[in-house]
Amino acid sequence: MLQNFPRFYTGVEDREAHLLKLLYSATYFAFTFILVSYVSHAFSTANAWDVGYRPNFSYDGMDDLRGTTGWTPFRIGWVYLAPPIWGLAISIFALICFRFIDGRQAHLRTILFWLAVNGYLLYFSYIISGLLSGMDYGSPLFSGFVGFYSWLDWEKPKVIGVVIIQLIISIPFALLFSKGVLQLNYSRLLAAKNNGKPVIFLHVFIIPIAIGAVLIALSTFPMDLGLQVIRLLSFLPVVIVVFLGLGLHKAKHISIVKGGLRNVSIAGAIVLVSLLLLSRFGLQVSVQPFW
Repeated sequence: MLQNFPRFYTGVEDREAHLLKLLYSATYFAFTFILVSYVSHAFSTANAWDVGYRPNFSYDGMDDLRGTTGWTPFRIGWVYLAPPIWGLAISIFALICFRFIDGRQAHLRTILFWLAVNGYLLYFSYIISGLLSGMDYGSPLFSGFVGFYSWLDWEKPKVIGVVIIQLIISIPFALLFSKGVLQLNYSRLLAAKNNGKPVIFLHVFIIPIAIGAVLIALSTFPMDLGLQVIRLLSFLPVVIVVFLGLGLHKAKHISIVKGGLRNVSIAGAIVLVSLLLLSRFGLQVSVQPFW
């Protein structure tokens, strides 16, 4: 892989610096992935307390509320739609902030980019998991939109049809990340070449996700394993859409920051990765909502 780096990565120091930047980006991806998931469980649990139930939560999810009574469509929506709606809301918010933050704030912009991606991914994965639940009330995947629509007494074909339509409508949202991928690249020359965008896509998007997925597994396994696997697999259609969207943007219209992430160091990377890995000791603790 290193031998295929563009011209400005040919020196040994350049390669090392670039690898460190990839690790930083991957760590930001893993951190925002975990943060979005954890806060989604917090929101769901807080809403359950709001309507009279008293579950705890951890990164492994909210306590099982099967067997409780008094549920209504409103309560189901309030509790179980909280995670995907939170994901979509934080994605939109992060995209807006990414647009208006000074491009020289490369670290902050990278964090906001991954926050937007992971917020959307959380929302999108609830659509995928609902379809995979097979409309089985006993399935741990029977939550989110599928659960809510079922509580509206919709027939199974109608529920599946609406969720599929929701899936189709939601996929183009991922096009919004394409410009961000190009903006986080730090070579306008590479972006202008015919074969440059695939290289950018690989180093800005694919490699950080791959490394980040390993960091997520090391930090959280086996917590929330089923949904996390679905969430990561949900990247497959997102990756395709983001890649296709790169062709919509011309290099001359892309604002980049020469050098990309700055002030990265091996010591800083070790600290960031160590904090991420140590977070599992807090994530596995069962707690009540913060508010």
